[in-house]
Amino acid sequence: MTNNVNNSEIDVKKIIIQIQDILNKLNEVETGTTVYNEAQNLKQFANNKIKELTTKSITQ
Repeated sequence: MTNNVNNSEIDVKKIIIQIQDILNKLNEVETGTTVYNEAQNLKQFANNKIKELTTKSITQ
């Protein structure tokens, strides 16, 4: 069972890293562009997902 927990923790960390990479790309969207508002919405969603994953990994 310990091995499964370790694998789950590694998977969560990988997902968080991938989301952070996406956030970095979204941060490059310039203010005033047609996609800026959507980028802000996606950034909020991504940050919330990171918080959710972090909370789940801590409680497991």
